[in-house]
Amino acid sequence: MFLKRGEKTYTVTPMGNIPGLEGTRILVGPMLDSTRQVVTGDKIQRFLSAELRDRIRSTGANITILDRVARRDLIVAPKEFDGDRLALPETIARHTATSLWNCT
Repeated sequence: MFLKRGEKTYTVTPMGNIPGLEGTRILVGPMLDSTRQVVTGDKIQRFLSAELRDRIRSTGANITILDRVARRDLIVAPKEFDGDRLALPETIARHTATSLWNCT
């Protein structure tokens, strides 16, 4: 997919196959110098691991970010929940877990 800044249209063109790579390839760039300093591979990795957490787990997808600026490869893994696990007795824990997952 090719998007241009300031335009509402886009074009989709098939990319040539690279031996050893399968799946979908997304290229981000060229970017302004100020944007390049803000949008880093680490930030994209954190964003995708949080936003795609359930989809990555359910599909088993492998997402790799090839950061050419930092010259390193980053693996996107589903983000775990932040916080501390509550220490509850086993009988309460079973009942509470089912109640928490079913509430809206």
